[in-house]
Amino acid sequence: MPGMSRSRRRYSRDDATPLINAVLVLKEDSKKGWARFEEALTAQPDLDETDGDGFTALMYAVRLDLPTAIPALVNAGATVDLRDQDGNTAFHYASMFRQWSVMSALLKLG
Repeated sequence: MPGMSRSRRRYSRDDATPLINAVLVLKEDSKKGWARFEEALTAQPDLDETDGDGFTALMYAVRLDLPTAIPALVNAGATVDLRDQDGNTAFHYASMFRQWSVMSALLKLG
């Protein structure tokens, strides 16, 4: 994943929004991360704001296989069919990683 070293995962990005960083922390520590995620979700007015690579918090939640975060993001107003710099949506990433339940959820939510 861009911005993450292959030798050592780094669950924060200097160029990311607080919400994206909260999604990254959620992957690392679900209990601590969920509180941070909920706080960032309510504090960030633009849920579709991207990092330096053009990824949204929803795209990270899909790429990191965080099925509990996906409906929370969409229900709060994240756009399901937003495209990154390469033209991929969250659904494309779910398909690439063969996350069938995530694909189904995105179709229902979006």
